Amino acid sequence: MTETNQARGGGLSVAPAGFSLEFHPAQASQDSRRQRSSPARSPAGSFRGHNSVDSLPHLRILRTLPGPPGGSALALLDAVLFDIDDTLYPTSEFARSARRNAVRAMIDAGLDLPESVVWDELEEVIAEFTSNYSHHFDHLLKRLRRPHFENLNHTLVVAAGVAAYHDTKFREMAPFEDVLPLLSDLKATGITVGIITRGWTVKQTEKLQRLGLVPYLTPQAIFISEQVGISKPNPKLYSVALSELTLAPGRTMYVGDSPLQDIAPPRSLGMVATWSSRAARQSLAQAGIEADHSIANFDELRVLLADTYGLDL
Repeated sequence: MTETNQARGGGLSVAPAGFSLEFHPAQASQDSRRQRSSPARSPAGSFRGHNSVDSLPHLRILRTLPGPPGGSALALLDAVLFDIDDTLYPTSEFARSARRNAVRAMIDAGLDLPESVVWDELEEVIAEFTSNYSHHFDHLLKRLRRPHFENLNHTLVVAAGVAAYHDTKFREMAPFEDVLPLLSDLKATGITVGIITRGWTVKQTEKLQRLGLVPYLTPQAIFISEQVGISKPNPKLYSVALSELTLAPGRTMYVGDSPLQDIAPPRSLGMVATWSSRAARQSLAQAGIEADHSIANFDELRVLLADTYGLDL
């Protein structure tokens, strides 16, 4: 806020940052008589103080003062935080491609089974042990039984799958094309840009590095469930981020794809929850959950942040 002494009357008025006040003497006299006869009420019905700018029509607000360096003077947000998987890059699509290549490599290494059989079994392993588990291919071979690789070295077959998976990661892992331009512009505004994600610390930080996201993030604003000791959908994970960054929930936006994990928890705390539908596996309607905003891509997010929240993008 910028404090400006009134030109007449000796009082003190407060103008928003980036604005100055213009004094109108004739109107001031009328305002003084009006205020003595009947105190003004705000739309909510509460009394406004006499030093409130909106209660003094003789002070006209002018946008003449510069805003904070690199920021937006009237921005309604102090931070935008993101999920990683299926929000910043197409995780599900990438994982299918990498796993398919791994299955084919294991068959090429001598696993004597049709690709469809190996694929279906791998899908079951992932469903049972979660996608973040480190030994999918080991369990896959245990379940397929030895007759199908009797004369093979089990470790070499697994290694073939792992190598193919990582080769795909090197070639194909990339953020959605509209992500980096927006993150770059968000960083330039001076607000906090961060991550709240569920997963293993090493895997999630590797994703941030490979996707080229690290230069655009506030270093202290990266929260990974394993590292924090709290996982989605527990709202405490989001509370930790707000507390450590000293952020007000209503001035913090969270963007994610999962209604249950990325929308309901932060919204329950009063954060601005924005659903990204682009790679979502469940819709808001299917989950029976409401979001504050819905976007199909980050170009739409850019417009939302600029037009609704006043960010200079």
